[in-house]
Amino acid sequence: MFAPEPIYTCQDCGRRYAYNYRRGHSKHQCNSCRTNRGGLEGRHMRQKLKGQMIAELDKCVPLCMNCDAEEHDRAEEARDTASQASLSQCT
Repeated sequence: MFAPEPIYTCQDCGRRYAYNYRRGHSKHQCNSCRTNRGGLEGRHMRQKLKGQMIAELDKCVPLCMNCDAEEHDRAEEARDTASQASLSQCT
């Protein structure tokens, strides 16, 4: 009744599969390789992201919302006093 699905070989992993576009196959890639296009998958992606997060956290001190707001206020006051001091030197 139905014609048999053609068999293709994935160009990335070499897996042989019956082509079915509804399952996410293409004629050159199996559904697994099409899903994991970025090259990194699963554990490797999580390790890379964890390394990036740790590098970001090493640059700063994590603060709660209230302490963060106070820190921003202090930094803004310091900038204002520095700019006022430089203006008073110019005149």
